[in-house]
Amino acid sequence: MNCKVSLLLLVGLLCYVKSADSVDEAIPAGVSNKEELHLLKDAANKDIAMSTSLPGGSNVVKPDEKGDWVLNYTSSATCIRLVAEIKIKVGYIRSKNDSGDSEITIPKKAIASGDCSTGTLILSWPSNGTGQKKNESIQFTFSDDSGSHIWRIANISGLVNLPIPSKTQKTHQNVPLSFYNNVTCFFNSHVGMSYKCLKSNSYDLSYDATNRKDLNFTSAHVIFSQLQVEAFKRNETDNLAFGSPTNCEVTPDMVPIAVGCALAGLVVIVLVAYLVSQRTPPAQGYRSV
Repeated sequence: MNCKVSLLLLVGLLCYVKSADSVDEAIPAGVSNKEELHLLKDAANKDIAMSTSLPGGSNVVKPDEKGDWVLNYTSSATCIRLVAEIKIKVGYIRSKNDSGDSEITIPKKAIASGDCSTGTLILSWPSNGTGQKKNESIQFTFSDDSGSHIWRIANISGLVNLPIPSKTQKTHQNVPLSFYNNVTCFFNSHVGMSYKCLKSNSYDLSYDATNRKDLNFTSAHVIFSQLQVEAFKRNETDNLAFGSPTNCEVTPDMVPIAVGCALAGLVVIVLVAYLVSQRTPPAQGYRSV
């Protein structure tokens, strides 16, 4: 009997300890108390933008790389402003059974330089992220049509080092890629207005890659997301704010469609009103008694 009582007491004690552990949050080594643990978690959550899965099941936390780059006429007058997350993505092939994609994100700490008179904005950064020599860059050349008062991106070019995984996927090599596009009109807006597009858009690039016997590139793209840009801003003091946006969701083809629908609706309303008026009997005067 005593053994049974002791066993029941032991089971009850274990259940109590387990329930207490499930309520209390485990504190990892190196953290003194729960308050410090929650502070660390809050700080980490502020820095986390997204997670991406890698082969092998591990997750790597990537920071938000949306940059805000400004080129000024003077210290207080802005000529070009670009806000976006920008990626360069390529496809590559080593053999029939060995192909893949590689991409880099333009660091938000890339340094902006250029020339307001020619509408040139250059973003440059070091390959290792911390060096002084900025050996990677992307250049945007804007043009404006004085007759129509419309600005656009006329050319994108640059040089980046792309991390290409080895055949074993355990290491990677940085392969330089020179890219350009001076044909496609990427996007445009009226002078005094900005262009805005929050969704992700990919544009084809031409490219010149360093000749390698074991690697061939098959495609190259520049990808914009969370984009807002304005060029040839008026040379005015404190003009950092964007002008009214031209939104990518509203395409020029949608304007005549919307106008046509409005006119069709107006015609229907007039027709219904006419039919109702025709069915209504005319008012009759008083009858004499």
